[in-house]
Amino acid sequence: MPSGARLLSIQLQDGLPQMWTACDPGAAKVLRRTAAFGTGDDMALTANARYIGTLQVGYAVLHYFDLGERLR
Repeated sequence: MPSGARLLSIQLQDGLPQMWTACDPGAAKVLRRTAAFGTGDDMALTANARYIGTLQVGYAVLHYFDLGERLR
């Protein structure tokens, strides 16, 4: 993903999870870490993370967080 990308949202599109971002396609590429937690899961990793959104797929409810970027 381009460095400095801002994760905007995660939603279902045609039944599949999709993540939308605001980014500069010409920026250097980095690895971006995200995490999904089910309702009731231990979310200790999210202390410094930014909430992206929640997906409800059938009985599953998953909460997504941006854990930041790191160099490739």
